[in-house]
Amino acid sequence: MLIGNLKVSRWILTPELLFCFLPLSMLWLGFTFQMLKVLLGNMEFIHQYFFGVPGGTAILVMLLSSACLGISGPVGLFVSFRFILFNRTLHRGTLGKIMITSPLVLGIINMSVWKFIGAILPNDYWAALLLFYILPALGAAHLYYFYSSKQPETIANQSCQ
Repeated sequence: MLIGNLKVSRWILTPELLFCFLPLSMLWLGFTFQMLKVLLGNMEFIHQYFFGVPGGTAILVMLLSSACLGISGPVGLFVSFRFILFNRTLHRGTLGKIMITSPLVLGIINMSVWKFIGAILPNDYWAALLLFYILPALGAAHLYYFYSSKQPETIANQSCQ
């Protein structure tokens, strides 16, 4: 089928968006529980394991930013299923822009922390970068741009007129 607006069927869109937002949602869930453990610990624990250790503050920043910015994963799942089930699109507003940029910003923060603490990156580092930061941004961009309510007509409809 030749169409000019790059829309795909819901049967294709469902696994695509699951693969885009589910890994970031799981990462967010893990970092949020780790951050809750840190916040519920006493200040002596925080000083001993984060402020008293070289690079511990950077790890604390990574935990906090992942707990705050990683929320775009579960929100992306919610918006995706809202679109798939009820055909309600991601409006071209602040939420769409935040969902596109927050995984990218999170990736930049986490890469900076890894470089700052001198972590030895594993061989599958690029796969993790793609899975957790780039794919969610691309999935949000897919919902934001290709499924907006202001879509141009398809090529087939334009050529028939």
